[in-house]
Amino acid sequence: MNHTETESALLEAKNLSLSAGDFCLSDISFQLKPQGYLVIVGPTGCGKTMLLETIAGIRNIDSGSLYFNGIDISATPPEERRFGLAYQDSLLYPFLSVRENILFGVRKGEQLEGESAKKRMEELAESMGISHLLERFPQHLSGGERQRVSLARALMSDPALLLLDEPLSALDPRTRDMMQELLRRVHQEKGIPVIHVTHDFEEAIRMGDQMLLMREGKIEQAGAPMDLYAKPQSAYAARFLGVDNMIPAIPDRQDGPIVFCRCQDGEFAAEWHENRFLGGEKAENGEHGHRQGGWLCVRAEQLQMASPFSNESPEAFSRPMNRWLSVVEQVEMEGAHVVVYCRSKDAWRVRLSSREWQQRPVSPGELVALTVAVDHTWYVC
Repeated sequence: MNHTETESALLEAKNLSLSAGDFCLSDISFQLKPQGYLVIVGPTGCGKTMLLETIAGIRNIDSGSLYFNGIDISATPPEERRFGLAYQDSLLYPFLSVRENILFGVRKGEQLEGESAKKRMEELAESMGISHLLERFPQHLSGGERQRVSLARALMSDPALLLLDEPLSALDPRTRDMMQELLRRVHQEKGIPVIHVTHDFEEAIRMGDQMLLMREGKIEQAGAPMDLYAKPQSAYAARFLGVDNMIPAIPDRQDGPIVFCRCQDGEFAAEWHENRFLGGEKAENGEHGHRQGGWLCVRAEQLQMASPFSNESPEAFSRPMNRWLSVVEQVEMEGAHVVVYCRSKDAWRVRLSSREWQQRPVSPGELVALTVAVDHTWYVC
């Protein structure tokens, strides 16, 4: 089964499985689009780097297949795959200058030497903004400079695929932003497909056009980054992808893609990607194990606040809405946003822009009406 649908695939994994000690990758399938930017995301220890090293050929596959441009490369040695690999720790040779470290990226047998190699090295150094560092040694470079050198070395042999293992995790925020922009520019200008491993879902959403979310050696969910962000399909995915409001809820009945579920604040309509109940049919106790409940999910920025005494009603909106009353407990600044913590029987978090806050400021103890569109409310278990 392919987790990411594409018309044609540059790289395709089919049911990859392998073990290393007591950890294993299990039944991994995905496709990378030509010139695509695939981000593999998940917490520490979920198998991200192990999968990247399998793609690179550093680890051997126990079962399944890996194809590149339609050719089975499952048993192809890493040096014959023409993939560039850059790790989190830049792994530069301390006894070589920046110039020599970059030139070390030329593989044996490649027709790139002498003036050709020097010219390519200088072009890469200029594009990476490190031309002034060519005679320095790694111990005299900052973290961001070392990562740029590592990336230049990985690109030196004009790889068919660039593999990046946590390339930005050790950088300060400003340097990380600069490196993200550099990676995007390299990807767009050179057209090199990229597979990028990270534990930071915000980085994944900013960088990739495809995403794999991993959990304990398996793919939990795959697709376009904004699709995963907007509609995580499991409680694990919702937590990892930063859903602010996850309210315990019990599904009661389902009508097509809409499930009606109960939480302490009443009945809510929500989208559900699974069809566990027939249209309009009530869930029986214990059916599918979900009578014990799951989670009602709402992102804080999708919640709206209004006066509880206004004439606004769900019918006044252009689409179906959930509406309930709550009390403001606390108000906090969060960068350019204002976060309002509310509590009724359940606790809710609302994130407002500065403009929204100026139009509708509230104070602790104030009664408010909270509303959210049904298509911005979803149920997971």
